Amino acid sequence: ADHARKGEILSGIDPGVLKEIPSYVPGDKPTVPGHEGVCRIVAVGDKVKRYKVGERCLVETDYRTLRTTASNASFGYNFEGALQEYVLMDERIIIDPITGERFLIPVADDLGASAVALVEPWACVEDSYAMTHRRTIEAGGKLLIVADPGHEVAGLAESFPQDGRPDVVMSLCAEDSQRESIRTLSLDVQKAADVSALADESFDDIVYFGADAAKAEALNDKLAAKGIFNIVTGGKTFARAVSIDVGRVHYGLTRLAGTAERSAAAGYRHIPA
Repeated sequence: ADHARKGEILSGIDPGVLKEIPSYVPGDKPTVPGHEGVCRIVAVGDKVKRYKVGERCLVETDYRTLRTTASNASFGYNFEGALQEYVLMDERIIIDPITGERFLIPVADDLGASAVALVEPWACVEDSYAMTHRRTIEAGGKLLIVADPGHEVAGLAESFPQDGRPDVVMSLCAEDSQRESIRTLSLDVQKAADVSALADESFDDIVYFGADAAKAEALNDKLAAKGIFNIVTGGKTFARAVSIDVGRVHYGLTRLAGTAERSAAAGYRHIPA
């Protein structure tokens, strides 16, 4: 139920439509897994216009216009998946409302089922190598700076891109010297009272000067989609393993960076170009 794609659909479709679909199973409702699949259409309803009986199809599983809190709807998650003999799909879900393209893509009968089913995950692999990663603090974005006692705040100025600075900056610092280092950046900084008071998934960049596992775990939840969490340990080590939702790296395109040095710029430099 906590998976980014298992949540309730919040936008992109009339909620009344979802109530009519038995295979829509968000949240704690039991689902049928099976994300990558190939299928053959054996029956269609009277109102179906774009699909016909007998078609063999690759299942495009990513319903990007149907947003959940942290990702989007998906076959095998908040819609029942392929690990069953038959699955019920609704044409209002499996036609892209923007492009009109089908989510069931016709494929030839002479292609192996495993080869067809692997098209979707292999496309994710290829895309991961084709991505261009941001290596600076997001210009015009939201930045959170957090510093634990005994850690120097350094390298932020060198981490700003040439085309601008963040529009919103919040800080949570333990020491006056840390706050003074931030003041020298000439930023309009809002002070945060506590990590727990910050909204989840709200910051494009989080720079954490520290090595507290519990705090790192809490901060990771505050990272927005496509955000960067830069952990600057300053030579210190975590006392225990840190539990991070790695699913958001794939589904939310979040990125974890960091350095054992004292400078935030070193953490950004470690991000592949």
